[in-house]
Amino acid sequence: MPANNAAMEYDMWKMAVDGVTFHSSRLPPTKGCEPEDLVQFKQELSTAYLLLREVADDVIYGRTYGSHMHSSAIREAISKPLVISEEAAVEALRSTGVKKLWLATPYTAERAKEEASTCLPRDFQ
Repeated sequence: MPANNAAMEYDMWKMAVDGVTFHSSRLPPTKGCEPEDLVQFKQELSTAYLLLREVADDVIYGRTYGSHMHSSAIREAISKPLVISEEAAVEALRSTGVKKLWLATPYTAERAKEEASTCLPRDFQ
């Protein structure tokens, strides 16, 4: 999860059923959706994964950075069953036949427009 996300760990713990634990590792905060240096991105993923691989049966990649165009790099770095949150959300929306989507973000209007124009699949813009 991103270093500047203070809510995700709490949300995961609140959703956990008996016998399930969550362990997290954080990646550096970034601007935009895609890494400029793919080699560095893969190294950061590998470092975070090394901290979790012995305690995790499954991995949730809980950020959009890199997942829009480089999900293959994420899958390459993580050898456990993997959920990429962006892909799961898009799949769920498509399965319900959503035609219009209103999205509230914690960002300024300018940043929200930037994120939507560069991160959302074209058919959701």
